[in-house]
This record gives sequence, structure tokens and C-alpha cells, in this order.
Amino acid sequence: MRKYFHLAIFAAALLPVSCTSSWTPAVEPDFLKYELSGPVASMRTVPYTVDSVSGEMSGIDITAENTYVEFDRDGRITLQRYYNSKNEHVADMRHIYDADGHMTGSVRTSALGSVLESSVRRYSGDRLMSERFTGEDDSLKKYEEYRYYAPDSVVMEFSFKEGKPAGQRVMEYDSVGRVISSVTRAGGGVMSDMTFAYDSVGHRILVASNSVFMGELSVSSEYDDMGFCVSSEIDGQRGKMRLRFEHELDSLGNWTVRRTYRDSSPTPVRIELRTLTYYAD
Repeated sequence: MRKYFHLAIFAAALLPVSCTSSWTPAVEPDFLKYELSGPVASMRTVPYTVDSVSGEMSGIDITAENTYVEFDRDGRITLQRYYNSKNEHVADMRHIYDADGHMTGSVRTSALGSVLESSVRRYSGDRLMSERFTGEDDSLKKYEEYRYYAPDSVVMEFSFKEGKPAGQRVMEYDSVGRVISSVTRAGGGVMSDMTFAYDSVGHRILVASNSVFMGELSVSSEYDDMGFCVSSEIDGQRGKMRLRFEHELDSLGNWTVRRTYRDSSPTPVRIELRTLTYYAD
């Protein structure tokens, strides 16, 4: 694990990017985060635990996403609907975009429609410059301000009270705009130090971190020719664990069933069922 305090990043922060530079970090399309392809309009995912004796699905797995998601035709999330362990609808998150495709804000509401949290983003060109989060009474919950540095670094300063910075995150990117390191500092110390690695086609194959919450932790992943993650090895303070994933696909090549196995067990620990709808051509 590399040192907490990455001096090279902070040295780079002394050289601000020219205001005429167009460099900006890469933004992964939303549908790729869910291993989707094609004109997906919506996705409903329900994760189930599996009885270790019978091998049958039992209750809802609260450690995985139990959601309904809608996408626009450009693959951006417009709605995320959340469900609890009883499969009851509990909250919605709606995202708003401008004509250039930038997400300008989000609104999180209860199942009954009352506003719980909202955010507003400000851009300069394609660069995200700030994001402000407010609660149901419109009071500040968090404020983030972004500064861009030559040739590949971004500093995000965050605060929880007006005019009182609480900490900062320094992010470094590779030549194609993918984040390769992220160091978060607050209270005079390092809260987390993370590094990322990618394969030749852009899949994230390694996340290594050292944080005050989880200690040292690394996750390494492997992918098949379809781009699906087929295994992840987690190595942390509690030891190592290997997860394997098996998929069943629909006619368009998206998975609709995913089984998760732990270590060498022949019985899955989780089964996710996914229902997809598509835009008509």
C-alpha cells in the first residue's frame, strides 16, 4: 500500500490548468455501471438471499440494490426508485439534465412525494465546478467545490457549514481521464487513500484503499468477453473472500439473472432477478 500523503499530487496542484484548457475527467455512462448494453429504457432488480440447505431463494438481500431505474435514450439515469427488505417502495431519486447532457441537479423524495434532499450542480463548459446539497428544510447538508490542475488532477473541497471548509479530496487521472488515485483529507489527517487500475478495454480491475473506517482493503476483479464481472477477490482486515458470478442473458445480451457464489461453495449466496424494458427502434 502506498503512503497516505501523496506528495506528487499536491505538487501538481501548484500548477493550475489554463482557463482555456478543455481537459475534464471521463464520465462513465450510467448504463455501463449496470453492465447494460442496447436501448434499455428501464431496469427492475430484486436481490434474494439463498437458503444454504435447500438452495432456494428466501428473503430480500438488504446488502444489495433493490431498485427500479429508468434511463433516457442516451443511457443516463432519470429515475431511481428504492425498495426496502419487505419490497416496499420507500424513496425516489430524480436526475435533471441540461441540453448539453450535464446533470444539473437531483431531487430525492419519499414514497409519498415529500422532498428529502436536493442538489444543484454548476458547470463551466464541461467541467463540474460545484455541487450544493440541501435537506428537506432547504438547509445546507454539503457543499463541494472543484478546481482543475494541469495536466491531470482535480481538487474537491467540501464543507458542511457555510464558509467553513471541512476537508478536501485530491483526484489524479490517467491519459484518457480515468481516476487512478483519490486521497481524502479532513480534520488534519488522511481519511482515505485509494488507487485504481484498469485493463486494456477499460474495466476497473483493482481498487486498493486504506481508510480510517475499513483499514487496508483491496478488490480485484475479472471480466469475460461480454464485459460482465465474473469474479472479485476481496482482501481486507477480516481476511480474503472470493466471489464468483454466473449470468443468464436475454436475447439482447443483457443479464436477467445473476448468481453470486462465495469461495468454492456450489450454492449461491445471492440471486438477483432483473427485468428490463427497451426503447423501440
